Amino acid sequence: MSGSVYGVGLMSGTSADGIDAALVRLEGEGAELVAFNTEPWPFEVAEQILRLAQPTWDDLEVGGRLNHRIAQHFAEAARKVVRSAGLKPEQILFVGSHGQTVRHQPQGRDRFTWQLGHPSIVAALTGWTTVGDFRMADMGHGGQGAPLMPAFHRALFTEHPGLLVLNLGGIANLTWLGNPLLGWDTGPANMGSDLIVTQATHGRLGFDEGGAMALEGRVIPELLALWQIHPFFKKKPPTSTGREAFGQAWLESWWPQFGDRPMVDLLATYVDWVAWSVAKGIGFLPEPPTGLCVVGGGRHNRALVEAIETRTGLHRVEAPLDSDAIEAAGFAWLGWRSLRGLAGNAPSVTGARQAIPLGLIAPGANWPQLARHIAGVV
Repeated sequence: MSGSVYGVGLMSGTSADGIDAALVRLEGEGAELVAFNTEPWPFEVAEQILRLAQPTWDDLEVGGRLNHRIAQHFAEAARKVVRSAGLKPEQILFVGSHGQTVRHQPQGRDRFTWQLGHPSIVAALTGWTTVGDFRMADMGHGGQGAPLMPAFHRALFTEHPGLLVLNLGGIANLTWLGNPLLGWDTGPANMGSDLIVTQATHGRLGFDEGGAMALEGRVIPELLALWQIHPFFKKKPPTSTGREAFGQAWLESWWPQFGDRPMVDLLATYVDWVAWSVAKGIGFLPEPPTGLCVVGGGRHNRALVEAIETRTGLHRVEAPLDSDAIEAAGFAWLGWRSLRGLAGNAPSVTGARQAIPLGLIAPGANWPQLARHIAGVV
């Protein structure tokens, strides 16, 4: 490929705290971050997302309308990050939009995953051709549809063979840059901590900023032992999970017995549990990692990162671009691969039968320009 292209990557994770928008310059297999913004969800939208994500909540009317509304917010996030970089709309070739996950059921013959924020709406509102709905293609070929970042991590960390990249979003997932490339969800990350804080403060607070409260607490051994026998930890990789396993139902399963304990102790126990689950996930690797790079919002939780370092004993490696932006940038990278007909999943990670291009392509007003560009570079 000669020259470079600009694309926008959009991502909102299971914590539903906002839209990450990354403007990326792509050339060959490389990705350079040009601009990055996070747009918080309006309270009422976040509330609807979290309600719809509960396994007992099945309202197609709410889901359909929320699908459109989320796409509107994604489109505005894309436009805003482009404006912040001072680029003109015609300089942007495409958008890679993950959407907002509300269900992820990777087991069984009829496995499915549902991300709201339809790419056709994003394309219509921005004028930029949009690639979205990345996960179902992998599921259609027998995979779990997650994690999808390992292929991007391999392209990003070319100088660190054997590195472990740990993404701490609502869910924790790891990528091992070995041979073969491996990756899987290890269990919860920020999601449960947010639930504990929200429940204990009756909604006055929504998260433990910087892990400050967890640092003040002490681990409750009997609660840690209870969490460690969660059914998810009986599975062997490849594994993926979500709010279905570690959401409100999980909180309600133990809160009557332990909810009267100090919140700081609940949070200290929680971060130690997450660190334990990460170490357990690392234990399935064929050989020890050469280092650890922590990315995602959870890297700002000092208590969590320190607990993980203690449990794993791995030394830290810094990412080559803003760690908060990596996942959004990764969906721009995956979108550009899909537009050129190149595979984006890693079967050794997801369990899919083969490597394939991911996502659905929604042509925007710039589709003729994009098609001509691709025809000249593929």
